[in-house]
Amino acid sequence: MLALKLILLIPVLVAALDEEEIDNCEDGPGYRTCTPSFPVPADKKVTVKVTYSSSTMQLQDIEVTAGGKSIIKQSLAPGGYNTQQFCERPNGMHICLKYNRVKVSKGTDICYIISTSANYKYSSARCDRMTSNGLIYIPATSNTPK
Repeated sequence: MLALKLILLIPVLVAALDEEEIDNCEDGPGYRTCTPSFPVPADKKVTVKVTYSSSTMQLQDIEVTAGGKSIIKQSLAPGGYNTQQFCERPNGMHICLKYNRVKVSKGTDICYIISTSANYKYSSARCDRMTSNGLIYIPATSNTPK
């Protein structure tokens, strides 16, 4: 039975690994801002910011900016959607954010994929776990959106 479950997870894990993982992140008090390595001009640079409360161990918001301008902002507070996808078209670029928020035994995972397309399509993924020490990176998991 365990072998069957592992075999069923293989396509999920392979799909999660198809995305380039985002590793360019900066932390501040109550937030983590990550920048995918999309080869776009500085005025179209995309960032994803996740805010949280370290005192309550709660995720608060996820926000996507393009060229420094906020284009997508969604609440991650309890009671909100656990899985969502949003797309916008600033500056002629098509930008999509898809996220999963999953409660796990050690905290809450926030996994997201950010993708953009103009002449070419780029896509990157990231997973973090909300813990008593703030957000910690976790490798792409089956919680990564597809």
